Amino acid sequence: MKILRYVAFALGGIAALLVAGGLIAYATFDANKLKAEVTQIVREKKQRELSIDGDVALSFWPSIGVQIGRVRLSEHASDKPFAALASARVSLAVMPLFSKQVVVDRLELEGVDATLVRGKDGKLNIDDLMSKDESADSGAVRFDVSAIKLKGAKLAWRDEQAGQSATLSDLNLATGKIGNQASGRLDLAGKLELAKPAAKTDLAVKGDYDIDLDKKRFALAATDVRVKGDVAPLAGLDRVLGAGRLAFDTASGQLLVERLKLDATGKL
Repeated sequence: MKILRYVAFALGGIAALLVAGGLIAYATFDANKLKAEVTQIVREKKQRELSIDGDVALSFWPSIGVQIGRVRLSEHASDKPFAALASARVSLAVMPLFSKQVVVDRLELEGVDATLVRGKDGKLNIDDLMSKDESADSGAVRFDVSAIKLKGAKLAWRDEQAGQSATLSDLNLATGKIGNQASGRLDLAGKLELAKPAAKTDLAVKGDYDIDLDKKRFALAATDVRVKGDVAPLAGLDRVLGAGRLAFDTASGQLLVERLKLDATGKL
């Protein structure tokens, strides 16, 4: 049939254009120029210093992706370090791009080291990063992440108002889909250290999550949380918390707990 032949020719032509475009982009790709341009944009838009020391590599099949080496980002209007990572890999699904949808196939980060600070004035050191760019047409873009993988991360929190600090190190995290509305499996493990109360523990969390950011709802099912270590005034604490379902509705402030189970041992 002619119509099928025309469709086949059209699809073949589109595929050829995509392949040709990918080959041209790959052949003309200039990593050093890209680094300089991105660094300049961050400096002008966010008043932060971005340093990309590692290599930058592109891939076009089976998804569009970029892999980058060591990166460092400064605090706002300062040369003090805010965050760094050893390597990152991001891949995008190709077809949704034609309808202005950004669908991330996978996000992999290794060696992340970041410190979040709330100053005495109540401001966070990431407030400038969370501010919306008025020139951006964010309404035309949908952002979804099919999976996130975090390896060997260190995340620190310092609250100068409350005099509290916490550090989560040796952090490994694996998730399923993350988006405005998403569900998947969460697997987290790391070492948690607190200042008040003094605590130094191993932490492991496993469960099935269900997120609806539009309705401000977050839920965990088949949840298993294990804390093992020292939490003043207890030594050798081994606590296992299990729940059939934990749901928190931020709009109403309600917490729903079903089939809660807690086992704990330790020495006082």
